[in-house]
Amino acid sequence: ALMPRDSQSDVARLLPQPLRLATAEHLLASTRMARAESEFIFQSIAAVREGRPLPPTPTTKAADRGPAIDGATALSVLLPHLSREQRVHLFQQAVAKSGGNAPRWFEDILFGAMLDRLEPDVRQDLLLEVDIRGLAAWLASQEQEWQRAFTASLSTSLQAALRTNGSFASREESLRFARVGHDELTRALKLLYAKERVTFLSLAA
Repeated sequence: ALMPRDSQSDVARLLPQPLRLATAEHLLASTRMARAESEFIFQSIAAVREGRPLPPTPTTKAADRGPAIDGATALSVLLPHLSREQRVHLFQQAVAKSGGNAPRWFEDILFGAMLDRLEPDVRQDLLLEVDIRGLAAWLASQEQEWQRAFTASLSTSLQAALRTNGSFASREESLRFARVGHDELTRALKLLYAKERVTFLSLAA
């Protein structure tokens, strides 16, 4: 969550699976990180880069307070690397810890498999709410196997529009449009949640 947004995909791919699970569990627990935690992380990164020994691990449990972190975006990148069974377990655990209700900030989480669980007509209407260049860039940023299967399920006209709008002048431009697509898809889904047409947990878990 402390990594620049555009670097999180690379980090998620490099993490060993047990660390992915542990990281997702911690991110689902809170949207805040104590200053001591973030200082330890940045000190560790600096030590690795400079070839120095890692600083000692804090011995006290970090308090659930401090500056807010964008856990939702980090989870949007991390959760596709977990199996559905692992995601179900993580969300069940997180909801139980929060008194049986999913925290509202969970609705800012978005990953591709969530769209697969929408009814086809609902999904089609949702995608029409998104800037086509943003949608093309966001799809290109997703895992390739899912991206190919999802794109193949779309209408011929939408597939053609995605191909037409899928070229970008630079990686920076592609990443910028991918953020636009992510944010617009999230907003469109949150409208569905607000209208009670679907719930976040029915899509994510």
